[in-house]
Amino acid sequence: MAVKDADPNARELDEAWAEAMKGPARPREAPPPPEIDPEAPHGRDEQGQPLAPFGLTKEGRPAKTAAGRRVKKDEQARTGKVIAPGQQPKGGRAMPEPADYTGALSELHDAVWFGLHGLSMIGPRLPVVGRKLEHDKMAAQAYVWRANKPGLLRAAKIGAAHNAAIATRCAQLAEGDTTWVLMAGFCLMPFVAQSAAVFAGDEALRKMNPDASVKKLAELHHAEMDQTMDLLKAQLADLAAQAMADTDDPEAAA
Repeated sequence: MAVKDADPNARELDEAWAEAMKGPARPREAPPPPEIDPEAPHGRDEQGQPLAPFGLTKEGRPAKTAAGRRVKKDEQARTGKVIAPGQQPKGGRAMPEPADYTGALSELHDAVWFGLHGLSMIGPRLPVVGRKLEHDKMAAQAYVWRANKPGLLRAAKIGAAHNAAIATRCAQLAEGDTTWVLMAGFCLMPFVAQSAAVFAGDEALRKMNPDASVKKLAELHHAEMDQTMDLLKAQLADLAAQAMADTDDPEAAA
């Protein structure tokens, strides 16, 4: 019995099926993950004790990860870089080149010493604040300031070597001239001393000059003021007479 030829459409189906069989195999579904023991998320050792490679939690259970509590911003450690001399730090000031500021600091120290001495003499006579500026206490403070000069200079030197603000200020003092402060202090000392003696009274004035007294100094002042006023009046009279003469002179008026 003769067999008929296959239908052409059937042959196309066979070819499509053959091509499909050549493709990759269909992936199998992944098996479900193994159950994790909450008491031993990293397993157990040979004795059955839970492994804790990341330590224990507050409840005493093994930590699941190495990450701990987030550190707050204000709890973070503050670190700083060492700024080299002459280098401009970000948002700060440059550290000046290392230098010896002993001379400038010594002159400034002496100027403050003279200032404390002057304040000890006239300070107690000042209104309001004078009660707190006792003569002996201010003089004692001036002595302590002078006696500790070497230590104060060393402290400033150490600060200038490690702090940009202190070093900058010391450099500014070194660039300027603080000697004028001492000279001005010397010039002001007689005035300060005499002023303090006036407010202290006749006894203090006589220590400086046996013939001096508050009343006598006041009389000398009034006499000098009277002479000055007489001189001014004479000058005003001369100016007025000159003005009248210019008015009466027809040529001057023309």
